[in-house]
Amino acid sequence: MKRALFAVLAVLLCLSLASCITINIPSSLVPDETTGIQTDESTDPVTAAPADDTTGTEKPDDQQTPAADLAEIVKGFDATLEETVILNEKDVKITAKGLRIEDGSAYLSIKIENDSDRKLNFISGASYYNLNSINGYMMSGGYLYETLEGGGSSGEYEMKFGLSEVIVYGIRNIAQIGTGFRIVEDDLSEYLETGPITIRTSADANYDYSLDSFARVMENGQTPSLLDLRVEKSYSIPLNNDYITIDSLYLIEKGGSPYLFMELRNKTDKELNFYLADVSVNGLMLSSGTWYSNTITGGKKSVLSIAPDNVLKEEYRNALGIDSYSTVDFRIDSRDFTSYGLRSSDEVRVKISDGAQFESTGEVIYSDNKITIRAVGLIEDPSEYYDDLHLLLVAKNDNSFEVEFDEDDFASVNGKEIDCYMQYLTVGSGKTALMDVELDGDDLEENGLDLAGITEVKVKFEIDDDSYDLLDDPEITYK
Repeated sequence: MKRALFAVLAVLLCLSLASCITINIPSSLVPDETTGIQTDESTDPVTAAPADDTTGTEKPDDQQTPAADLAEIVKGFDATLEETVILNEKDVKITAKGLRIEDGSAYLSIKIENDSDRKLNFISGASYYNLNSINGYMMSGGYLYETLEGGGSSGEYEMKFGLSEVIVYGIRNIAQIGTGFRIVEDDLSEYLETGPITIRTSADANYDYSLDSFARVMENGQTPSLLDLRVEKSYSIPLNNDYITIDSLYLIEKGGSPYLFMELRNKTDKELNFYLADVSVNGLMLSSGTWYSNTITGGKKSVLSIAPDNVLKEEYRNALGIDSYSTVDFRIDSRDFTSYGLRSSDEVRVKISDGAQFESTGEVIYSDNKITIRAVGLIEDPSEYYDDLHLLLVAKNDNSFEVEFDEDDFASVNGKEIDCYMQYLTVGSGKTALMDVELDGDDLEENGLDLAGITEVKVKFEIDDDSYDLLDDPEITYK
């Protein structure tokens, strides 16, 4: 089952009645888990730290301001919208009809008219086409997928944006809404992509956009109290490119678990896809290739978070002997929106504490070609919905080039053939990575195998160099 160990958390932040910033992370804003997609090309790593401080700047409690009430903040959202045609092209017309605020959400009303001779699907706010923003911040809301027959059919719809997400970015009223539509035919062939569309409300003319700031909210605590989360540190991260920058990054604690909240900004005037890849904890790479991706339109910002406890579930931490976090590493790539050509790639390290880096002490089950594979052990799947078992291995690459691992589709468990899967894995020079081989639970059950009764697992791998030439195809044995 091709599932990753991690999920990206979208954010809603607010101020506690106590002296700390608080954040709410609703499940509706947490994207689905994704499997890694291999990318390439990286630059020298950049250590995340403010000038003259490699560990981050700690945030004292007494810098936080008193709490505000969500209902009071929402009262300030009073913008209106005059009826405006936002698209009139290829026999398709889309009109923004109005804007209303109700029950903690903003609703953009639109009318779509299809005068073409084709049945068309209208998409906005989907994971694969989301250009939605408010006042310069990309939004997870505003999803729309509607179908209209050709020949003059029409429909009126609403695009919903949660104000909790809006408020987290320091936005005080809705002055500008960004959106865009992907229009496809019934067979999903492309009909029209609008690109970014800007809708200006009654608040636009006199609105001071410079005061809308995620960093201001984090530093001053200017949102309502929903959950007790504490801002522990802030970091300054230089990225050496002309495309994507990290405007702010914060380490936040909730219930003993750390979260990294990162504000990205597109420095160009064109849409860019950004990718978060190669996530490591304590020097152990857990995600090879793309972990999360999103689109940021020209000049706008996007906020995302990394939760190490979600990247590495408790069962994995126990098996690996990881009980605290010292560093989190990841790569940020930016690519062209249409051609997907690589524009920039930066490696980032965030130092959380002075703790040690990961060192595997498991039994060596492969050692050749300057590659070492150690056994960690078998564990049950952390999810209550799956009966898979996981063979955990740790690979160390001491070559001067990156190497790639791909497993055979089947493993031998106690001499019986079992379907297995491992995420395609690229390990850089000098890097250490987790190899997680999933043994299919249905196959195990059909063969009468469980964790207690397994005495031997054999898995065959293909190991290639950075030119995709075969280095070795060993069969490793775990007992």
